[in-house]
Amino acid sequence: MSDKCNAQALAATSGNETILLVEDEEVVRLMLTEVLTHHGYAVLNAGRGASALALAEKAARPIDLLVTDISMPGMTGWDLAGSLRINRPGLPVLFISGHNQHASKGWGGMDPPPEFLFKPFSLEAFLVKARQMLDRGKTSAPARPADKSSAGSPSTLL
Repeated sequence: MSDKCNAQALAATSGNETILLVEDEEVVRLMLTEVLTHHGYAVLNAGRGASALALAEKAARPIDLLVTDISMPGMTGWDLAGSLRINRPGLPVLFISGHNQHASKGWGGMDPPPEFLFKPFSLEAFLVKARQMLDRGKTSAPARPADKSSAGSPSTLL
């Protein structure tokens, strides 16, 4: 794929929605926050489920997507998603995990069903999956500013 095609593909992953990112590994959380912010998203980030619930309660904008690790100290991603969906039915959830055995446990008929990305994953795969989930169910894709500073595809694996 040429650099021009990569830049166009990455521009298509940009947006302006609000994403709640919950990841207990600080390096991963900060990297994903930086990438999402660089692509125009408003990001609320937390290292624990309880902190995420507090952020969600005080959020000035609606949360459009929850991205959460499954296995975290104090509260699992499953429990976090269930708690957030009490007041936000239908909130899309993207689970990220280094353990694929977590995918078959806990989702118990969430509607819509959650999506999964297993670590390690590329930043491009993460951005594409997040954008797909944000666009799902919309009658038309939201206006997204093009990211003119992207010259190529992020290839970092998390």
